[in-house]
Amino acid sequence: MSLNAQVLDRLTVDQLPYIEANLNYLLPMAEKLVNYTYEPPDGIPRQNGVYES
Repeated sequence: MSLNAQVLDRLTVDQLPYIEANLNYLLPMAEKLVNYTYEPPDGIPRQNGVYES
């Protein structure tokens, strides 16, 4: 069985008593959030969000 099949196996997930995970949040900021899918313009960062976990 592949790892993908194990991860996507709904029966396995349903049998877990609980799930632990880290959550990441974007911090509030004055400027508009930007995340370029492709190469950004020269001198511009790919993303400007600041994350907190």
